Amino acid sequence: MKHNRFKTSLLHLAIQRAIIAVSLVTTNTILSQTVFANTAIQTAQSYHIKAGSLAQAINQFAEQAGILLNYDARLVEGKQSQGLNGTYTLAQGFNTLLSTHGLQTQQTPNGYVLTEKPKLSSNASTEQTTSDAIQLPVINVIADSEKTEKTGRYAASVSTTALPFKASLRETPQSITVLTRQYLDDKKIDNLADAIRNTTGLSVNQYESNRGGLYARGFNIENYLIDGVPTNINEQWSAGEIFNSTAIYDRIEVIRGADGLMTGVGKPSAVVNMIRKKADSKELTGQLSIEGGSWSHMGTTADISTPLNKSATTRARFVVDYDTKDSYIDAFETTQQTFFATFEQDIGKNTLLSGGISYQQDETDSPTWGGIPAWTVDENINVIPLRFDRSKTVAPNWSYWDTDYTNWFVKAEHNFGDGWDASISYNNGKRNSDAKINLYYLYPIDPDTGKSAMFLKEYGMKLPVVGSSGMYNVSNEKEDLNVQINGEFDLFKRTHELSFGYNMSREKLLTHGRPGSLSAELTPDIYDFNGNMPQPIYINRSTPSINQKISQDSLFFAGRFSLLDPVKLFAGTRVVNYKFRDYKDSIATSTDNSHKFDHEFIPYLGLVWNINDHFSTYASWTSIFEPQNKEDVNGTQLKPMEGDTYEIGLKSSHFQDRLTSSLSIFRMEQDNYAERIGTRTDDNGLFKNVYRATEGAVSKGFELEIAGEILPNWHLMTGYGYFKAKEANGDDVSPLIPRKQFNLFSKYKLSGVLQNLTVGGGVRWQSENYQWQSFAKSLGVPKLEQKAYAVVDLMAQYQIDPSWSAQLNINNVFDKKYYAVTDDGMQLYWQPSRNALLSFKYQF
Repeated sequence: MKHNRFKTSLLHLAIQRAIIAVSLVTTNTILSQTVFANTAIQTAQSYHIKAGSLAQAINQFAEQAGILLNYDARLVEGKQSQGLNGTYTLAQGFNTLLSTHGLQTQQTPNGYVLTEKPKLSSNASTEQTTSDAIQLPVINVIADSEKTEKTGRYAASVSTTALPFKASLRETPQSITVLTRQYLDDKKIDNLADAIRNTTGLSVNQYESNRGGLYARGFNIENYLIDGVPTNINEQWSAGEIFNSTAIYDRIEVIRGADGLMTGVGKPSAVVNMIRKKADSKELTGQLSIEGGSWSHMGTTADISTPLNKSATTRARFVVDYDTKDSYIDAFETTQQTFFATFEQDIGKNTLLSGGISYQQDETDSPTWGGIPAWTVDENINVIPLRFDRSKTVAPNWSYWDTDYTNWFVKAEHNFGDGWDASISYNNGKRNSDAKINLYYLYPIDPDTGKSAMFLKEYGMKLPVVGSSGMYNVSNEKEDLNVQINGEFDLFKRTHELSFGYNMSREKLLTHGRPGSLSAELTPDIYDFNGNMPQPIYINRSTPSINQKISQDSLFFAGRFSLLDPVKLFAGTRVVNYKFRDYKDSIATSTDNSHKFDHEFIPYLGLVWNINDHFSTYASWTSIFEPQNKEDVNGTQLKPMEGDTYEIGLKSSHFQDRLTSSLSIFRMEQDNYAERIGTRTDDNGLFKNVYRATEGAVSKGFELEIAGEILPNWHLMTGYGYFKAKEANGDDVSPLIPRKQFNLFSKYKLSGVLQNLTVGGGVRWQSENYQWQSFAKSLGVPKLEQKAYAVVDLMAQYQIDPSWSAQLNINNVFDKKYYAVTDDGMQLYWQPSRNALLSFKYQF
């Protein structure tokens, strides 16, 4: 591979940033630790806890207060509680719940412990009771420490996406962001694309109404998971999947960098894992919401959890979400419907069976295929910018783009005891889309005709260019089987952990396309475009446009080894068999561009050193191996992308994981990265993307993030990402991705007479980005660039009573105008103007 050395200037800059970050966090810790500890107990907040068992009451209280509570189950067995309604400090709430039962809490460095109040009995008796209690089994209230809903936090405690072990963020040797349920709700992040926009170091290039590219560290994100299981989002053949509802998820975890250990082949950019909500409530609970806002936006959500038997060993959860709205773009309308049902069944004390189904349907009218033209010419046939209003559409009123996604899943988990457990899961997802779409204007606009043309200035000529039209039916089905065993063992007087398992994945993609007969005469003048034009005649094809199957089988092994008390070594590998079959016809009698790879090893190494109880540092390395089912201009399959990822970092955690921070420095080296360079017409007369393989691509940079509660009632999520990505020849890799990105959002709950009011706001900033393809250069088209910009958002919440709350979100407050550039450099797509959303929520 052809790579340049890691330049000293970048390391020097990164070290400077690390010192600044550590200084800031350390200073904050020194100044805030005492304040936090003292005021957390004194700060009052509203609680709404129903009457029921004492165990359920204190569990809910601990979750709503955001604290860790440990207790012996026998202390609360058989005891009832009247619940808790009103505003209480932590001490007042515990006293109200526990005083009549002879119980109390004691604060420890690891949270709170429930104990019996001292009795006026002999010391011997008291000592015996205490001794017995120490030996009793302890229950951790936040048993599912991964769960983020009802915690009220912006900081997460653990992640299971990067490693097969449950580990805290501070003890995971990779760069991680967790978007908690509270953060998603506060910012009204209701789709995956918005989640990516608000994640440190990640960006979205939405180049049309229904599709967009998601990027990290300079490369496309292609690893998408649901509950750790790969899901099928194919950008070229997608139809709005990145805008699916987030209502069914507890959180979204993002691992930056390659992660071949847990997700099959190692892909270089990032892994996005959407974690579903669980049916874990042992009482009837839920929430209902309704919202309305700009562009006739209306939506409603119902989220209900309930036990299905008296002992609550069988539980269910149902989520229904409906959303409809117009747009800042003329004629464009969307309607989304989501249904989710899941269950849990306790089988004895050590086995859990769970499963469920989700269905999502998106319907769009007058979608855009691509953006709007970015160029025209002057009287001297010089190409100059063309900027229409943000509301401008070039979609006919008969066009549509609809999709539905059905996913069902089942999982069995068993705890063998002595630190060993196993799980087996099966997941099946099927996505269908149906579209009738048009792209009229491919090249710069001729001011004389209002239509696209190819201008040949040196010859004094212009040639009319006809666009593309098509009807598409796409079916994409994916199934996964995963078996995993985790366990502990002792060696050299230390406890170590192992994980090993098997993963099977099968995917089918079948597309049928019918090209439409467009002509220059049927192409409307863009300056008079109103959406009312005749439909083209669509040509039937006897064979599918694409008929592909991908099969993947892999074995993985990983270990977490305790080298010293503060030092952990993570080591593992995944062995992958990969097969891609490209059938020329629907009966699969012949193949084209089929290929396979057997026994590909994808190793991983990581080292974590816990400096003290709050800080840790890490280093990690993993290899990159990604088969690419993409073709060059000659229709030849690109070779697999191969390379390495190196990363070092510093992490911290404070106030029982209520505040976390991280700094990561990375270098990624790879060959054969596929960069889209345009389209060609396939045998069916339809457009097909073509790519080129970059040589010796290197991406290097750093990311800094702080998330959590800085002081009581003051929450923050902020991050800065920087990278530099170039080929061996010095050319920029993926220049349409901004190299610098900054996100900040903060909220504060007021006190006194305004104690029910929470106010928040934030900013999203990114540096400039551009596109300048070689073909566009040959036509005299300049670089299409979006300058650096910042977008400001505001939020206000009001707790009307313990059950009802209202929230107002205003996005792009200052109505900043900015656009995404398309990868051919010929078009642009305006991003949303100022908009507002008012919502009401009822919780029970």
